[in-house]
Amino acid sequence: MDLISVSQKRIGVFMGGLSEEREVSMKSGKAIVGALSKKGYQARSVILDQENETYIADIVQEQKIDIAFIALHGGFGEDGRIQEIFERLKVPYTGSGSHASFYAMDKIKFKEIMQHHGIRVPHFYALHQKTFGERITHWEHFPCVVKPHAWGSSKGVFIVKTINELIQHAHELLEQTEWVLVEEYIQGKELTIGILQEKALAPIEIIPVASTFFDYESKYTKGATKYVLPADIDSNYTRQAQQLALKVHTVLGCQDFSRIDMILTPSGEWYVLELNSIPGFTSCSLLPLAAGYAGITFENLCEQIVLMARTGRDHYEETNAQRTQTEKTVSPAS
Repeated sequence: MDLISVSQKRIGVFMGGLSEEREVSMKSGKAIVGALSKKGYQARSVILDQENETYIADIVQEQKIDIAFIALHGGFGEDGRIQEIFERLKVPYTGSGSHASFYAMDKIKFKEIMQHHGIRVPHFYALHQKTFGERITHWEHFPCVVKPHAWGSSKGVFIVKTINELIQHAHELLEQTEWVLVEEYIQGKELTIGILQEKALAPIEIIPVASTFFDYESKYTKGATKYVLPADIDSNYTRQAQQLALKVHTVLGCQDFSRIDMILTPSGEWYVLELNSIPGFTSCSLLPLAAGYAGITFENLCEQIVLMARTGRDHYEETNAQRTQTEKTVSPAS
């Protein structure tokens, strides 16, 4: 889309939602509306309180939304469902298509895809509500990480050291979600690499100060985490991190922007943890921080993302092609 045509369109910044990340989404959405308004765009807040197509279609029609900027985090934002709705409604929207969004949000399927393409991920195990009691005793890697398979912002993430702790936290989480992921804990430097317009930005090293790992409070509390930008690694590792991040972004079929989290071990091995298809846009968020280091202001970042918005039909066609290819190689989580 060109600058002149977009400046005349109504941009709905979709935020809120019903997920555990509603509060963060609201902060992201408000920041985006402010940034786009400063650039002269007709941006308006669209706060969601329901998750169905009729509700979304009514909002689009009543508010005459021309472009959807998706600032929803967690379910019905990052899992592909609202993307599918916009595709059917033929509404241009920001970010990756429904197919890539779904596989990025599902941590189990994401790891299966990475393994298929030869990308190293931590050893993992999927636990289901119905078979959790039978399978959990097979886990032998401690310490380990236990977390919901499709939540974001490190909600519900625990590092456990014993089988009893694992059983306790897994049981608690399985009362709230159908699948839980257990993965080995990898020690090393935690890095995140933003992708913008299919190019990797400078790696950021994440050093939690107030917690043992990069949990929800560390992510969204000022001063709780130290960010080293650029990361304190040599140029060869920087290049490797950027190449790996771009490969993950491409393999998953993501578009325009994302953020990839990974670990560099003391022995120089890379482990990919996850991909965030709609990273945060708050004052503590890392994609805007990396973009700023590259000379891109927050306002210009938001503008670039709007200008990259594709039509619903474009996304629909790309999504179907990606889904056909991926479903040949990825089995259901088990």
